Amino acid sequence: MAILGPYLTPFVSLGSERTGVRSCTVSYGSNAVDVTAFGDGTQINAGGIKNWSATLELNYDTADPYFALVGTTVAFAMRPTTAAAGAANKHYTGSCLVESYETGGAVGDNLVVTVGLVSAGALTSSTSS
Repeated sequence: MAILGPYLTPFVSLGSERTGVRSCTVSYGSNAVDVTAFGDGTQINAGGIKNWSATLELNYDTADPYFALVGTTVAFAMRPTTAAAGAANKHYTGSCLVESYETGGAVGDNLVVTVGLVSAGALTSSTSS
């Protein structure tokens, strides 16, 4: 589920509120568990363990607080906009492992950092923060 749309400024917290966020995408799903039995004419699946991940793209910060977070578990929170949480601006929270860190850019481009997060606990969604 990509939960951002055009012209939005997301609120993102990775241990603490982060600025310079260019984009944040959260994916939430469930593993399919095969429960097909002999005689079934079609494969049957049931929902298994839920999982989530997130990708943050940020403007490079000379303090670069993200590199040191790789391999650690931190609290994650995000809303599609910086406005207060509500029915149209759900607040997502969870515990995550900072799995990856990438940085780069081309001549004349803004230097960006991409941080990959994977679930280290349940992702919850609420209308209050």
